[in-house]
Amino acid sequence: MSAEAVPTAPGAHAMRTLPGFTTARSLWLWPLPVRPAPRAWSGVANVDMDKVERYAKLAVRHARVEQINGQWLATIEGFPGVWACERSVIEALSVLEEVVVDWTRLKIEDGDGDLPRLEDIDH
Repeated sequence: MSAEAVPTAPGAHAMRTLPGFTTARSLWLWPLPVRPAPRAWSGVANVDMDKVERYAKLAVRHARVEQINGQWLATIEGFPGVWACERSVIEALSVLEEVVVDWTRLKIEDGDGDLPRLEDIDH
């Protein structure tokens, strides 16, 4: 599978897209950044990462998964910009959970009060 070069700003890493993934929603770019373990992310004292991880697990229970071009796309209604596209359903749901953790943590750190309500979680 060959990749096409995507122009970038001077000094930025060269990015490549996989053929067949051209929409803004399913654009794949790499190299992907290496992220530290979830516990190391919390730069704000009031982010309870255990609660964020429980929230992510509950959110993924509401995921919609569909197969597109041989890949599995997982999304959650009410979570704008949160999606994962992987080779298997299990991989897609696992990555989706990581994305929900990141998304939720950022919303909390930015002071956004519009997190979707889920059962068993007191915001």
